[in-house]
Amino acid sequence: MKMKNAFAIMAILLAHLFCSMLRSNEPIIPIINQAILERTYKYHPLAGNLKIRGYWSPNQKEINNALISVEKYLGKSLNAKEEKILNRLELYKVQIEGIIVNDRKVIYLNFFKPIYLEIFKGEFHTRWKEQHVFALGGGIDYWHCYFDILDNRVFGIFINGDL
Repeated sequence: MKMKNAFAIMAILLAHLFCSMLRSNEPIIPIINQAILERTYKYHPLAGNLKIRGYWSPNQKEINNALISVEKYLGKSLNAKEEKILNRLELYKVQIEGIIVNDRKVIYLNFFKPIYLEIFKGEFHTRWKEQHVFALGGGIDYWHCYFDILDNRVFGIFINGDL
C-alpha cells in the first residue's frame, strides 16, 4: 500500500513537471487576447524618448518569447504593482507592435484589462485589434513595456497612475 502511494505521488509530481515544461513555451496570455498592430504613421503615440526609425512584423515565436520574458521579469520584481499584475496577467489583452529603435528590433507591448472594452462600447470596443488603446489613469489595468529582440530583455515598463 505504501509503495502504491509513493508511485501515485511520483506520477503526480512527474505529470506536474511535464505540464509546466510544456507551458514554458506558451505565454499566460492566449493568442485570442493578442493583437499585432500595423503602423503607418511616423510617430508612435507612446514612444516617449525612443526614436523610432521604422516598423516590422514580429512572428508568433518572437511574440511568445517577449511575453514569457515579461512574465519572468514580473516574477522577479519586488514592486507591489508589478506583483499584482503578474497575479492577474491572464486577464489582460495585449497589443503588439514591432518597432525599429536605433537599428534594433524592439517589440512594444501594450496591456489592458478587457473590462474596459465593455464599459466603453462602440468603436473602441470593436477596434482594439487595429488601434492603440490609450488611457490616462487606470493604475495597473493599463501598462506597457518594450522587449529588445537582440538582448532578450524587457525594459521601459510603465504602469499608469491612478485617477
